[in-house]
Amino acid sequence: MVIRSSLQLYKQEFGRILLLGLLVTLPVQLIAMFFTNYFYTYYGILNLVYVADWFFAFIILLSISFVQIPFIRLFQLHISREPVKVSKTIDSLMKSGFTVYVMGILYAICVVVSSLFFIIPGLILMVLLYAFPYAVVMEGEKWGSAFKLAIQFGKDNFFRLLGIILGFSLVEMTVERIIEFGVLSLTHNFLIISLVLLTVNMFFIPLFSFINGFVYAKWAGQLD
Repeated sequence: MVIRSSLQLYKQEFGRILLLGLLVTLPVQLIAMFFTNYFYTYYGILNLVYVADWFFAFIILLSISFVQIPFIRLFQLHISREPVKVSKTIDSLMKSGFTVYVMGILYAICVVVSSLFFIIPGLILMVLLYAFPYAVVMEGEKWGSAFKLAIQFGKDNFFRLLGIILGFSLVEMTVERIIEFGVLSLTHNFLIISLVLLTVNMFFIPLFSFINGFVYAKWAGQLD
């Protein structure tokens, strides 16, 4: 039901999704790629690749939290039966962007630090907190209140959310590897390969946001 509804919404709003991907998702991904490559190059020279791994995890958690904002807003407009306009989704970045960015930094730090020695605590914390952008955009909550709401949502839906995260990651990774293999048969240019993979990821993020949005909206009593 959730996946089918998410796919229907994706198909219905594909034009706007593509535009938002080009305006928001892809630029953020390019910035994230730049910093990721910088850290791997710098710490690789020092033989401290594991430190670069920490920065990579931090950047991924922060960027994925931020780029979901317009798609969460698009989803909210859809379920509230309001006209879906790109201007409204972009406006949500203006209203919620700073809050989600700062909270995303705190979220990423907490998850990375808790994962330094043991993966399980970091994974648990990631699941419990990762819905905070939904609390900010869909509920209008901020800071501690948004984290508190996200934790309650995470506790009530822990294994379902864990399944969504792991399942989605597995599917996306599989698709990316297949496409990467195809691109490598044509070129070994790092920039081209990276841009293709970023574009693939750009198309997955909205669907991920919609699936989580339906789960969150049902939990919050926002669905009819």
